[in-house]
Amino acid sequence: MKMWRRLLDGLRQPEHLGVLGLGWVQVVDQDPAGAVDARVLLQIAADSGGSGHDTVRALLGTEPSDWPAICAHPVLAARWLAEQGDLDIAEIVAAFPDTEPALARYGTDGLRNAVELGLDQKAMSLLKNYADGVGHSLADVIAAFQERGYERAEQTAPLGTAGAVAWSRLQLERGKPLDWVLGNVVEHPEKIRRWAVDGPRLAHRVGAAVLGPAAAPATAATLAAAPPLLPLLAALHTPEQRAALLRLYATDPEGTLDPRARRELPLVLASPDPSLALRTLLREGLGVVAQQFADRFRLSPEQRRMLAELSPLTAELAARSLQAVLSVGARFGPRVAVTAAIVEQRLPGAAEAVTVWGPRWLPLLGGRSGARVLRLLVEQREKHGARAGRLTPWLLAAGEDGLALVERYGSDALDLVQATGAPPAEARLLGELLMLPGPGPTLYRLVTEHGLPPETWPRAARLLARGAPPERVLLALWSSTPAR
Repeated sequence: MKMWRRLLDGLRQPEHLGVLGLGWVQVVDQDPAGAVDARVLLQIAADSGGSGHDTVRALLGTEPSDWPAICAHPVLAARWLAEQGDLDIAEIVAAFPDTEPALARYGTDGLRNAVELGLDQKAMSLLKNYADGVGHSLADVIAAFQERGYERAEQTAPLGTAGAVAWSRLQLERGKPLDWVLGNVVEHPEKIRRWAVDGPRLAHRVGAAVLGPAAAPATAATLAAAPPLLPLLAALHTPEQRAALLRLYATDPEGTLDPRARRELPLVLASPDPSLALRTLLREGLGVVAQQFADRFRLSPEQRRMLAELSPLTAELAARSLQAVLSVGARFGPRVAVTAAIVEQRLPGAAEAVTVWGPRWLPLLGGRSGARVLRLLVEQREKHGARAGRLTPWLLAAGEDGLALVERYGSDALDLVQATGAPPAEARLLGELLMLPGPGPTLYRLVTEHGLPPETWPRAARLLARGAPPERVLLALWSSTPAR
């Protein structure tokens, strides 16, 4: 009777009733908060290969308090329904917050076994890494874990060390059963630690792991005496690099461990003279690439200092761009050089333009119209770059009108600006005059000094183009003007 009342009073998402069946009415009745979306159930049904009716029945087989978690993880829900036949995934979601990666890594059987054993995501990750390390399947390791009677996630912690994996591999190679090996690791971690520290030929194994089979016998002693070397060695990828690091440490231990050198160490070790590269790095603040650049272009001491200050910004710049940024710094100072380096990273060629046209262009070059502005500056550099000191203030004051004028008329526009001394506010007037024939400067003076109305400009331009002097042009215009 209650279901029929729900149908009559207004069912949530009634359009899906036919696909989901009357069970949907029960779901709506038990879900007043609206946590369950019929579309999610339909997606779960489609992904699991089942029907809407079966999906709703599976949902009703769980606690309503679990429904939000089920609907929030439709991928897990669909696969769980297809492979396990139900939607009891609330415990899985609670134990494995990153459900999709966990599902892909362990599968539904692995997740179910994990929950039954009381294992959470961290514990399963330790078991999986241990299984991979000892060359067994995760199912084998879980079975051994279960056979030993372990039921707590924290009991997997001893499996997470490299020593545990190495000791286990050795014992398995000697024929020991997996459950015995795993039990010793879990129950006697101190045994593993002693083996890792005092095992047979430890010094040889450490040396071989760091430098390869030909490692010197004293390698382990060197590492034991200098623990800060260990993270540096770990960051290097080849035995040759590690051997070079130990040689460098032998000649300059303090410099090798200096934090300023850590990021540059691979390049320092690959340089022809690592000791010299390290000393230069610590003395001047120049990385190896910057040192090579400075040497190749024979930079002065002042330029080398500026290069060191800019090195975080110029690491990705091409040689030509870097030269241009240094030139900007030499002419306009380090602050301008920093801004130029930032703009140059996004707009190559900007720094070279600044060396000619000045730093006042940097805001425009760094803006949305930067590429357009750079193109105009490059086009006008050869003819007008020497007059940048006069033209830059005019163009910046003229704003968009000035840029549009140069964009349309090119160097002719700048020639007219210089010939007339027109103020920036008259940029549009110059554009109109450039559309007419005749000498632009003369026409400009006639217009501005004698107040010629716009309708007379074309005739005046034609007369000037025919060679008429300005006085005759004025007489011709005045004689044709009707008396008032």
